[in-house]
Amino acid sequence: MDDRLAVFAEFKGPCVALSAVALRSPNDAGPSLEKVLEVAQRTDPKRVDGNVGNYIFFPVKSLLPFTVREHVRATAFQLIGWLVQTGWFAAEDPEMCHQLLVLITSSINKAESEALRLALSKAALELFRRIRSLLNTLKSRPTIAMLVTELLKPGQDIELTTAGFAAVIELNRHLEPEAAASFLPGTVSSVTAQLLKPGVKTRVAVTGVDVLTSSITRSLEGELGGTDTYRNDKWVATSKEHLEKALRPILLKLGRPGREELNVAGVSLVKKLLETPLDGDVLVEYLAQHDPTAIPDAQLDRLAAVLARYLETFEAVLVGVDEDKKTQLLMTLRRSLPRVDELSRDLVQTQIIELLQSTLHILPKQSAVMVINDDKLHEPDFENISARTRDEIQDLLATCRSTTPLPTSTPESFWLAQKLGQDVVQDALGMLSRGDGIGENAIVAAASARGEDFRYELMHVLYPLLAAERPSAFVFAELARHCGYANTQAMLVDNADYITNGLTLAFHTLNITPHTPRILGLIAHMAPEIVPMLDDVVDVFFDVLDNHSHFPQLVDGIFFGLAGVVSAVKSKQVPRAFEEGMKAIEDTSRSGGDEAKGNDDGEGLEKPMDPSFKMVLRIAEKAQLFLSYGDYQILQNVMRLLADAIPVIATDENKYLPLVHLYWPQVVKRSDSDNPFLAAAAFGLMSKTVDFAGSFMRMRIEDDVLPRLEDVVRPQKDKRGNYIKRQRHWEGAGRREVAGAIEKLLKSVYENAGLRDERLDRAVRLIEDLAPRSKILSRLLEHHAAKDDIPGE
Repeated sequence: MDDRLAVFAEFKGPCVALSAVALRSPNDAGPSLEKVLEVAQRTDPKRVDGNVGNYIFFPVKSLLPFTVREHVRATAFQLIGWLVQTGWFAAEDPEMCHQLLVLITSSINKAESEALRLALSKAALELFRRIRSLLNTLKSRPTIAMLVTELLKPGQDIELTTAGFAAVIELNRHLEPEAAASFLPGTVSSVTAQLLKPGVKTRVAVTGVDVLTSSITRSLEGELGGTDTYRNDKWVATSKEHLEKALRPILLKLGRPGREELNVAGVSLVKKLLETPLDGDVLVEYLAQHDPTAIPDAQLDRLAAVLARYLETFEAVLVGVDEDKKTQLLMTLRRSLPRVDELSRDLVQTQIIELLQSTLHILPKQSAVMVINDDKLHEPDFENISARTRDEIQDLLATCRSTTPLPTSTPESFWLAQKLGQDVVQDALGMLSRGDGIGENAIVAAASARGEDFRYELMHVLYPLLAAERPSAFVFAELARHCGYANTQAMLVDNADYITNGLTLAFHTLNITPHTPRILGLIAHMAPEIVPMLDDVVDVFFDVLDNHSHFPQLVDGIFFGLAGVVSAVKSKQVPRAFEEGMKAIEDTSRSGGDEAKGNDDGEGLEKPMDPSFKMVLRIAEKAQLFLSYGDYQILQNVMRLLADAIPVIATDENKYLPLVHLYWPQVVKRSDSDNPFLAAAAFGLMSKTVDFAGSFMRMRIEDDVLPRLEDVVRPQKDKRGNYIKRQRHWEGAGRREVAGAIEKLLKSVYENAGLRDERLDRAVRLIEDLAPRSKILSRLLEHHAAKDDIPGE
């Protein structure tokens, strides 16, 4: 069977039924129309010829004047839109084109439902695609103007709005410039109203921008007519003025940050408009903000003028409160500078630097701490400048090419010079004392630029960095990385001589601050491997303690540094209780005794001490001399230092026990202090001593520790019930500190002192007194009770 006849057969039944119902009851034609539309949607439009098209169109056309139901009319126009796609009528047939145009326009003007308007918009789109240039020959421009107005009306449904926009875009493709120009004012007005509506959807905005692009470019296309035509020079001048006013708020909305699709649509619009006579500054300014690379070479002079205007408002914007405006200004300058000519670029960047010098004001530092374990460099804080704006300023300076070195007379100019890429390492050393990160940033930036070649600068910068008020571990890690070291420790060890020389020289020349002595502890903390190389520094510290002990702040700093050395050595050594160490020594002696006796060279000689052990021992011996010092804070720090040193020194009985003999009397005396924190530190040192000296402390525990604890646990009171001993001053946190220290001391005495009989009973009675308030001592008491129940124990 002929394909045309097959198509006709498919449509015949539904069309006959539609014709019948259209004559009888037009408002009930919905189901019949849907059946025809269903057949149409499964039929290839190319299979439909003019006869079949007319056969389908006739009942639909006859139905429309008599039905008022919107859903029936919507279905009818869906079918008409499909028919137009088939090309059933000749595109050169002006009568049918005009007839359809009037039908769609009159219907959309009366339509109330969005479904009907959507069907009509799609039908108009298909009609414009079909008749194309014939639109310009039809004597129906008022009808087209009315239809354009209806198509651009906003709808609640996004699909309806974009369908209308799409039909107008298709229309602009085929209209002559003269006709498009006559529709331009209404088109711009309608689209602008929708684009500036709050909460406009992205899809609507992007399609609306396409409408503006097609309408404006089509209207300004080709040669202009004479004075007797609509599109003449006067019209162009007037249109440019009005369009630029209309475009400003549109481009402002399209350029908002965070709306990438709108930004892209705006750039596309402006690029097209710059190909027309509409070449205003507003267009170049938009591209400067969003895509300077899209600015045509012919417009670069205009770009330079835009940047010059930006610089006129530069200072006012930076000191203002609108952070988005600041960011936009700085970003535009940064992205546009590479596009202007050399002379303009030099002038602009010179002005930028001058303006920044007068605008930037670094805020005073807020606070300082000893070590900051940050994961980033600290930039200074500026007055009226947020961190985001400061980062944009840095990026802008990175694009500037400074031909003349910038003087670094102020912190602000130093910061600018560093960001401009000048070598300011020597100047940076003078900025470290500010404590706001300016100097550190400059040094790290130089190391990053020079790589391993920067190693030669480390001898000059490491000690000043350590001596800064806020030394940052991250800064040292970055220097090590840029200079090719495996880690910070490797860098410090490799440059140990320069660091220790700097610290020693500081004391010899009295170029010291309260922070200077603490550098020793900081070095040891960051690189424990450096401890054996610190002998000379420790000797200098000892000389200062001998000659200047009447300066408490200096003494406190020195002990802080020495404590850091002890802590670093301790952290590398596995601590052992004294009894365990002695057992290991005895086992070694028994297993290797014969060999030792047969060694003539080593007989009677003491084994050389490990350098780190020797240093800790020297520090501990020096520290115990200050247990009679008058400053409570220094006394606490000294006792904590000794407690940290014990696990290291206790590995050698011959060194440890004499040390205990030296410091024990003063510790006992300090445990009777009316300062609870000092008493707690004394009890803590006693506890650590018992842990590692074991049974060696048995007599001292009986004579010194147990009586003192009994005095504290069972204090005497006067007739009024008031304490008559020193603990009457122990209140709040201090009292809790003492309680915790006593708890640990009793545990150490019970477990490590080797007490028996009456001595052990005295300790147990003290534990019984405190057990109700201590979980640790309660468990200890339970263990003791269980131990007593075992026969033979």
